[in-house]
Amino acid sequence: MMSRRTIGSIEALVIGLAVLSYGCAGVSSRPGQTLSPAESAIREEGRWFSASNIQACLLLGAAAGGLCALLGGNAAQCALSAVAACGIGVGVNQYLQAKRQKYASQEQFLQALIGDVNKENQHAATLLTNTHR
Repeated sequence: MMSRRTIGSIEALVIGLAVLSYGCAGVSSRPGQTLSPAESAIREEGRWFSASNIQACLLLGAAAGGLCALLGGNAAQCALSAVAACGIGVGVNQYLQAKRQKYASQEQFLQALIGDVNKENQHAATLLTNTHR
């Protein structure tokens, strides 16, 4: 089991990274200047590394790692769970960002999400029905 000091250090690191990512998200290297085509291409390729992705990663990673530590997992297990949760957080954030861009209003976006959830629930129900046969 991890000591309280180790858990406190991990929490401080995560909070520090979250504050740093939030602070760096809005920083522009050359405010008011246009980017060259090469710079624009590089920026577009790196768009997945957005502040919301970083925040989703940190939030879920910290939650999973902290929960693992509280439940008495060893450092390797907790690190692995934090990394896996980080990946899940980024994936969910990307999904939500892509959905948001498709719809003009919040209501259309939420209706689309509800439709996706209903579709997945139906799929899960079909799988469960087929397994019990």
